[in-house]
Amino acid sequence: MKISDILYFESSGNDVKVILTNDILTVSKTSISNLETSLRNKGFIRIHRSFLINPNSVTAANNNEVLLGKFTVPVGRSYKKDFDNLIRQFFTRLLI
Repeated sequence: MKISDILYFESSGNDVKVILTNDILTVSKTSISNLETSLRNKGFIRIHRSFLINPNSVTAANNNEVLLGKFTVPVGRSYKKDFDNLIRQFFTRLLI
């Protein structure tokens, strides 16, 4: 699996789902926090307590959610600052 194939990770109980461009996998024995630590240097950011996203896969965004391909991911209040930075980068990328 390539990093570019990953849209986002979703914490679901004791499991973490990996949402890919063409598949959904379930990974056990890890936490979204561990993934966040491991993938921060790859550009992934946490925008909700249950979601870690690949910002390179963002296709649209508004104040409360992000669109990654055909999937919509909510933004948590405590992650709003990181989300706002993502939005600025997203629109800067569109203007270049």
